[in-house]
Amino acid sequence: MFGKGKGREGMRTVDGRITKPLSRLAGCLQCAMGLMAIGWIGGCGAVLTEIPELDTADGRVFAQRCGACHGKPFGSHGITHGVPDPRFRTMVEWQEELTRMESLMREKGLQPLTDHEREAITRYLHRHAKS
Repeated sequence: MFGKGKGREGMRTVDGRITKPLSRLAGCLQCAMGLMAIGWIGGCGAVLTEIPELDTADGRVFAQRCGACHGKPFGSHGITHGVPDPRFRTMVEWQEELTRMESLMREKGLQPLTDHEREAITRYLHRHAKS
């Protein structure tokens, strides 16, 4: 091989290996990681996109009741989950999640959902859940 220093085509070498292709590979990996990060952030609806129709009657109930917990900071860092984006779960998944959340509300001694609130939240989720 070329040994240490400059190689035949002016490429730097380390222990006889050409580093230019390695730096290209590292650049491609960084680019790929950046694109994946952008895709991941873009997929977090609460981060870059608006949650649909929170200004409707059902949307306000959803935002108020779900935001009562999800909108509060947790831990010492002060970060919130934010109101969940309904588009990230199917209606079947939301029905299971709503049941789970109501159980957690009871465990924590929080005001349970009224029938009207549960119906409004269910209507809202049904309109916006993932197909």
